[in-house]
Amino acid sequence: MNHTEFAALIKNSAPSGAYLFHGGEEFVKDGMLRTLLNSLDEGTRALNAVFFEEADYNAVRAACETLPFFAERRVVVCRALPVEDAARRFADYAPLIPPSTALIFFTRGKAADNLTIVKALKAMGREVLFIELTADEAARWLLQRGKKLGSPIAEKDARYLINLVGTDMTALSGEFEKAAAYAGEGREVTRAVLDAVVTPSLESDTFRIINLLSDGRKQEGFLALKRLLDSGASAMGLATLFGKRIQTVLKARQLIDEGLKRAEASKALALPPAAAQRNYDFAKRFSYAEVAEIAKAFSDVGFLNNSGAMKDTQALEAAFFKYFVR
Repeated sequence: MNHTEFAALIKNSAPSGAYLFHGGEEFVKDGMLRTLLNSLDEGTRALNAVFFEEADYNAVRAACETLPFFAERRVVVCRALPVEDAARRFADYAPLIPPSTALIFFTRGKAADNLTIVKALKAMGREVLFIELTADEAARWLLQRGKKLGSPIAEKDARYLINLVGTDMTALSGEFEKAAAYAGEGREVTRAVLDAVVTPSLESDTFRIINLLSDGRKQEGFLALKRLLDSGASAMGLATLFGKRIQTVLKARQLIDEGLKRAEASKALALPPAAAQRNYDFAKRFSYAEVAEIAKAFSDVGFLNNSGAMKDTQALEAAFFKYFVR
């Protein structure tokens, strides 16, 4: 299940039994755990929320078997995944956990699919996977957050912020709260406010610049590239980032040539859905040979610089000019 489905579970029926919280979207994952804990009765919450840093089977099981203290349920959080014998014992115990207890195996990043406990909880439908939000989900979150802070933001400006920062919620939340503080309590977070204080993500900038240039908006694209270089960004570092972007596009183009549709290819790219779809759509603009040439141009930036044939900034600009300006 995803975070939305688990949130509905909290709201409607109070989760019980064992669950696995994993995936790369840490901000949402942390927030969901807080929501679960806050669903416990406030007066006895401290007594009915138990945390473990190690997956000690006997200790965790004893906590799960303990009756809630003057409440209907309790939450046990284990911040480590069990391995070997402990994993097998937890897998056997998972279906037997009392209905008054929710046991959460909470891990940073995505857990390996071949782990015993992961396979067991997946088979039970107890995996909660936290992946990058879509742009629509992130925009809805910004609108709700703006209302809560008393710093409203229009949907078009929320989407503009997402274009600047991306959908990593830790970064997005930090930039929005910075903008809200700058605007002042009770004032709207406008595009002018965002332009004044938001630090665009370098990854987001690279994709935006590639899109501008490939769309034929060369003046905007080169100005954006110049701003990045003037801000102190390394030409070699940018070449590496652009190169990685294009390698993903190259893979997407290969999938297109194999006949995969947008949804199938996006899944095969093994990226968060929004990122996979962006790369697929970009790849459709070029042939495989063209994308391969673009990738080579970025990989050559280091060689041209080290050989003295061209400065790194010149080589980076030349790569763009040769393959994107048509």
